[in-house]
Amino acid sequence: NNRIDDSYFYTFVEKYYLLLASIEDAVVVVDVNQNLVVEYNHHAKSLLNIDDNDKFIYHYHFFDNEFKEKYLKFYENILNGIENDSKEFAIKVNKKSIPVKVKITISIINGLKVAQIIFTDLRSKYKLENRRNMLAAAVDQVAEAVIVTNSIGEIEYVNSAYENISGKSFDEVSGKILNILKGDGKNTWHNKIMWDDI
Repeated sequence: NNRIDDSYFYTFVEKYYLLLASIEDAVVVVDVNQNLVVEYNHHAKSLLNIDDNDKFIYHYHFFDNEFKEKYLKFYENILNGIENDSKEFAIKVNKKSIPVKVKITISIINGLKVAQIIFTDLRSKYKLENRRNMLAAAVDQVAEAVIVTNSIGEIEYVNSAYENISGKSFDEVSGKILNILKGDGKNTWHNKIMWDDI
């Protein structure tokens, strides 16, 4: 009977390791009683700069003082069932601050209470948002009318030059199909050229 339990346990562990390795985010498993990291995937090793030779890694070690207290409060709330969502923090790696989203789940494995902590690196997301904001600021300052539509021609954005030239506000044209620009039939050569370009 003990052999069956052992083989089942080792099969479970092998499947767990495969799952842990396939996840794109950094994942650490923490012994809740000792607050020590007992396992981590290769993404965690890279993102969190974990040294394989370090035997005593506390899960809160990755946060600088500004976020450590907030993180520990969040961790305690998860342990006590008060929260179950994810939160954004900054971790400190090689003196650099890295924005991450942290999700914690609690399990009991073979009698040991563990926390699985998933760190999602948000640097790319913030870089993309920053680029979008810069583009939006640049587009909003040009003198030419700019219209952005989705793939079916619904207007999703117009700049202030469009509003000034057309006399129509963003609220008036948002969600409308782009053919509202065809107007009253005047300047048909202009409309033909524009629609050919679009």
